[in-house]
Amino acid sequence: MKLLSIVTIVRNDIVGFRNTHESLKNKPRWVEWIVIDGASIDGTVGFIDNHSSEIDFFLSEKDVGIADAFNKGVKNSSGKFVIFINAGDILRDDFFYSAELIITDLKNNECSIGVSKIKFGDEIVGKSIGAEKQKIRNYLPHQGMIIKKDFFDKYGLYDIKYKLGMDYEWSLRFIHDWENEMNFYGYILTEMEPNGVSITNFKETFKSYHRARIKNKTLPFCLSLCCTYLMIYKRSIGIFVRKFFNH
Repeated sequence: MKLLSIVTIVRNDIVGFRNTHESLKNKPRWVEWIVIDGASIDGTVGFIDNHSSEIDFFLSEKDVGIADAFNKGVKNSSGKFVIFINAGDILRDDFFYSAELIITDLKNNECSIGVSKIKFGDEIVGKSIGAEKQKIRNYLPHQGMIIKKDFFDKYGLYDIKYKLGMDYEWSLRFIHDWENEMNFYGYILTEMEPNGVSITNFKETFKSYHRARIKNKTLPFCLSLCCTYLMIYKRSIGIFVRKFFNH
């Protein structure tokens, strides 16, 4: 059994996967790499086959979305802890050193999830937050979350009905035990691909947050709906302003 499983999902993103591979190819022995491909046809599978000695488990087949691919990664991992690093995301040079420190601290404090920071474009995101803020929107970057694997046995895998926002919905399941399960750290673990699907499809992502809040009864329906459209409005205005000044 490994200490940490890195799960990478990919579909038709050979350029992004190459970048992820480059940052991961010298992983230590206590780390395994699980790669779940969604039946790519752009050469990704061939690239993976050529580097099979560096990958501990590889599966390529059609899925029903990101949540399904995440779940396959968890099910086929053997590590005591899991982190999701998508194709295009890059591990920082000190990732393995920081990850080992986080896992040791989680064990000592009997916590299940360690949340660290990530680099997103020119920003550093991921900070210590309480349950009340998480009820409004997702503040947890999964590229910075090291999760005890048996935590999925307790709270279940990701809901495949969610095409976006599945990690947010999952986080709301243990919102009432937030302080006991979470630890936050100042390390910067990864650099996130800036054009991820949840970013480019932000309207659908925010709408999925509403469905998640209603499903888990974390906010009243009307308040949740207002939060959703306020977030869409703010993000739309922000995009418009950036485009205006960039021109």
